[in-house]
Amino acid sequence: MKPMKMGSESRGLRAYGDEDNERSSISEMAAEVSVSSVLNSNTFTIISTVCIGLALFGHSLWNVLGIPDEPGNIVLDATMCAVTAFFIIEMAMSLSAIPEYGGSFFFWMDLIGTASMVFEISFLCGSSGQYKMVSL
Repeated sequence: MKPMKMGSESRGLRAYGDEDNERSSISEMAAEVSVSSVLNSNTFTIISTVCIGLALFGHSLWNVLGIPDEPGNIVLDATMCAVTAFFIIEMAMSLSAIPEYGGSFFFWMDLIGTASMVFEISFLCGSSGQYKMVSL
């Protein structure tokens, strides 16, 4: 058996043999803590709420504001792609930081909601240019 570590790390808690395993588990725990802290931060919650609002009301807002299709669809598609990317990143972070998230009700709701974003992006399955305006 190798000697105990000296300095601030030698508190008599661990032997010197499994140093690599200890470092990887400590770094994994630190990464999990930092991902959890990001997921629980107020800034992340605000960004998530804004993204959910854009996903739910983005197209309706575009119609109410009367934004024309030519420049509007590009901006809206870019926004919806960014929202979709945020949702995917949020799911990946939740999977890595919250052990019970995978397979839970919230996981499946997030997956269905993220997958449904494909219908919001006009160049994927959206309705860009397919509606005809009728004036009465």
